[in-house]
Amino acid sequence: WYQRRVRGFVCVLLYQDGIVACELMLEAWKKLAQKFRSTKFVKIKATDAIRNYPDSNTPTVLVYKDGKVLTQIIGINRYGGLKMTPDDVEWELAQVGVVVTELEEAPHSATQGRIFVNLKRSPFSATAA
Repeated sequence: WYQRRVRGFVCVLLYQDGIVACELMLEAWKKLAQKFRSTKFVKIKATDAIRNYPDSNTPTVLVYKDGKVLTQIIGINRYGGLKMTPDDVEWELAQVGVVVTELEEAPHSATQGRIFVNLKRSPFSATAA
C-alpha cells in the first residue's frame, strides 16, 4: 500500500448536501481553488469521510500542512455567517498562513461583533394607560 505524502497546504472541506451554509462554502471553495492554485483545495461529503458526522458541524474546514492538522474551523460564523463571501474565507485562511491575501482587513469586520436590534415596537408591547 502506497500513500503519497503531500507537501504544503491542503484544505479539506467537509460538507453535506442541502445545507445552506455548505452551499455558500462550496461556492467560495471553488473560487479559492481557482485563485490559489499552489494550495490544494478538496471537498468530501462529511458522512463519507466520518461516519455519523453531525450535519450541525458542517461545513467544517480542516487545514493540513505537510500532512499534519494545522487547524479546523467548524461552521461559518467565523466567516461572517450567512452573509459570507469567498473573500471572508480567503481572509481566515490567510490568518493561518494558508494563502497570501491582498485584503487589508476582514471583509466581515464591519458587522462582526455588532448586535442589530429592531427598534420597532411590538404589537404585543404594553403601553401605559
